[in-house]
Amino acid sequence: FRVIDKENGNYGSCVNRGLAVAHGKYIKVLDADDWFDSKNFETFLSFLESCDADLVISDFDQVDESGNLINRFSYCLDTSADDSLAVIPRNKLFMMHAVAYKTNNVRNIGYHQTEGISYTDQEWIFMPMITVDEVAYFDQVVYKYLVGREGQTMDPSVFIKHFNQEMQGLESMMRQFEELRGRVKKEQYDYLVWRLKTRMDLVYDRFLVKSYKTMDIKELVAFDNKMKKHYPAS
Repeated sequence: FRVIDKENGNYGSCVNRGLAVAHGKYIKVLDADDWFDSKNFETFLSFLESCDADLVISDFDQVDESGNLINRFSYCLDTSADDSLAVIPRNKLFMMHAVAYKTNNVRNIGYHQTEGISYTDQEWIFMPMITVDEVAYFDQVVYKYLVGREGQTMDPSVFIKHFNQEMQGLESMMRQFEELRGRVKKEQYDYLVWRLKTRMDLVYDRFLVKSYKTMDIKELVAFDNKMKKHYPAS
């Protein structure tokens, strides 16, 4: 374990700092209020030692503050087939909790996560995917994702206050996508398009369906106009 003292720069700054000093073969992010499954973690580390894939996907649990299971996300991937981004399920929740990357892959593309705002975990499962040619699957739960804690970023009241940060994160992903157009393989391109569409749908849904009573629609209109002007191809 290595403890790093630094100024609070929010989520992205911690990822950037960790990536800069990481010396392991693989890198996996653990949020401050989540934890790893202690029973499966040692087996997972052994799996990583013997693995050479660019991306390792593992199962994860959504749990409450008492550790009680709310949802289990088991991907059941067929790694005997085409072990590429095509195996990533499009019909199940796919989040940063499920991934571990080869450290050098992410570092070599100069990955830098947006700092100073929340909700940038989406960037962690976006840009680094262009480094992935081979995918491996660890068929056990590694990550315990806490939901329902008052005050966490996914708390509806907190989310409404910081909705502009969600839009900033999405804009960053759009900008990265425009820079990558024409320079990635088809499977990587298809994944990035799917990821953007999923995130865009979520932003509009949360604004129009869940937050319309408390937020000014002008914010969404301005965001929509900006997307059409600066990222029309996306």
